[in-house]
Amino acid sequence: MKLLNQLKSFLKNNKVFFILLVFTPGIVWTSLQPVHLIKEWISFPNYAMEKKTNLFSEERVKYIEDLRWANVKYTDSDFKSRFFYNKGTVLVDEFFNFITFLSPRVYFQSGDGSQFSPPGVEPIAGVFFLFFMLGLIYILEKRKFKILYFLIIFTLLPYLSGRRNMAFMLPILISYVYITYLGVERYISKKNLVYGIYVISGLYLLGRSCWLA
Repeated sequence: MKLLNQLKSFLKNNKVFFILLVFTPGIVWTSLQPVHLIKEWISFPNYAMEKKTNLFSEERVKYIEDLRWANVKYTDSDFKSRFFYNKGTVLVDEFFNFITFLSPRVYFQSGDGSQFSPPGVEPIAGVFFLFFMLGLIYILEKRKFKILYFLIIFTLLPYLSGRRNMAFMLPILISYVYITYLGVERYISKKNLVYGIYVISGLYLLGRSCWLA
C-alpha cells in the first residue's frame, strides 16, 4: 500500500516528465516496434546464457595466457605477469564493458546503431545534454543516490543480455530523460520555454527519422 501511494505521488508530482517521454525520439521509435521488442525480451534468457558461456570461453582465456607469456619475456617476471594477466583480467574488461552502457554519447548523440534507435538522429536531442549534467549535479548535491542505484540495476539488463540496443537499454534512456528533467526543474527559471524546445526538437527529430527510414 505504501509503495502504491508513493507511485501515485510520483505520478502526480512529475506529470511533465511523462509528457517529455512522449516527445523523446528514442523512446517513441522503440515503442513503435512492439513485435521486435517483445521478441528481444523473450530471447533474454538465451542471450544471458550465451553471455555467461562466453565470459570465460577458451578463446578469451587463451588470449590472456598469450599476453601473460609475452609479458614474462618482456619483464622476466612470472609473478608480475600472473598478477596483471589472469582470469581476473576478464572481470576488469567486463566492468568497463558494463560502464559503456552508461555512456551519455549513446543517448544524446550516436544512438545504438540498431533498428531500435531512430536513424540519423539522437535518441534524446543533444542540446539537452547540458540539462542532463545539471540533473547529475543536483543528484550529487542533494545525495539522491537512489536514482543512481536504480540506474545501475537498469544497466544490468543490457549488460547481461550482451546486446547493445534500445530494446534492453530503454530503462536507461528513460532514466536519462528523468535526470534531464531534474536539471531543468531545479536550476532553470523559464521551464516552460525549455520544455517547449524539448517538444519541438523531439517532433523535428522524429520527423527526420521517418524521412530517413
